[in-house]
Amino acid sequence: MEAKFSQRVMDVLVFSKEEAHRLNSQYVGVEHIFLGILREGEGLAIQILKGLGIEVATFRKEIELSNTNFTVFIEASDLETESLLLETAKLITPNAYLANSETRCHLHLSGVFASNFVNYLYAAAYDCVPSGYNPDEVLLPLMEETLHRLKFGKPDEFQTGPALRKDEKTIDKHIEILSEKPELQDLYQSLSEIIKKRYS
Repeated sequence: MEAKFSQRVMDVLVFSKEEAHRLNSQYVGVEHIFLGILREGEGLAIQILKGLGIEVATFRKEIELSNTNFTVFIEASDLETESLLLETAKLITPNAYLANSETRCHLHLSGVFASNFVNYLYAAAYDCVPSGYNPDEVLLPLMEETLHRLKFGKPDEFQTGPALRKDEKTIDKHIEILSEKPELQDLYQSLSEIIKKRYS
């Protein structure tokens, strides 16, 4: 018997197959169906994700990276909706929590520092790697080690570098190297001063 699906479902199935092919998968898994739903862009699933405060573009990237270890904070106008959203969120990630608007704003701010700004600093670090060297080979081990340390203590316990040591000679040399990158030079100086004050 031939199955009869709506055009939207047919589109999602086609998109899911294309996503699996794009990601070099031999089968269409749940993650590819999710990507198909996101690509189709409408329907209840999209509404629920937006209701959870999830940015669809970010969620898509997380799925492509096979990372379900991200955090969702939920707020609803009533207990029934809250319960539904929480149950739905836990199908996507084990890290689903309740938080009101004010709390979510503070958590978002923390996330900007922990992810968005850090990612920009990674890009700045890549820009500073001399030609002839592979930035991935030079920096990824250091970046991974820095993150790994946080499993064993707080960031303040592991802060290092010339600003902490008040090594003005090294700081001046770095500022000189950045003379052709004034925006990074300003950033380096600002962060160095902030670190000095925090650990004085």
